[in-house]
Amino acid sequence: MAITPPDIPLGEAGVGHKIEFAAPSPDLAPYLGGFYSYHLRVADGVHHEEVFLPSWAHIRVLTYGSDWSMQIGRLTFFPVPRLSLCGPSSLAGIAPVSTGNLFGVSLSPRGWARLIRTNAARMADNIIPLSDVLPKQSEDIWSNVLEATDFSGQIAAMEAVLCQRLAST
Repeated sequence: MAITPPDIPLGEAGVGHKIEFAAPSPDLAPYLGGFYSYHLRVADGVHHEEVFLPSWAHIRVLTYGSDWSMQIGRLTFFPVPRLSLCGPSSLAGIAPVSTGNLFGVSLSPRGWARLIRTNAARMADNIIPLSDVLPKQSEDIWSNVLEATDFSGQIAAMEAVLCQRLAST
């Protein structure tokens, strides 16, 4: 793990957040909705759940923290793969969470078609290991994102792999 967990103050409920967002580079803007890094600190003994609203598909990397689960409708995904492809969702996801960091990028429908190249309908409201559809790129994303020391480094690592993928289409 190259990312150093930030010192996040805890709120009254025993939970603290540090959230970062960034737009993709111009070359990837037609394919990506944006990047995010979500650091969470949860005090010992505190139960905390996050709600993930319905959205486009995502590639997500758990850069540090313990295994987590996501309930989407009647399905529970446990553990959510540390490098996951989350299909487009029509339902909110509920996730009991603990201290950790989730780095990710949202894929536009056009991005799904160019980068993932599988039937999006079969992936709706589903979470799988990214390696199931992008085995080579998964290895590069996993190692390069984990080696990054900050949010901008994570973005650069992810963008490099996604640009290579686009060039191969």
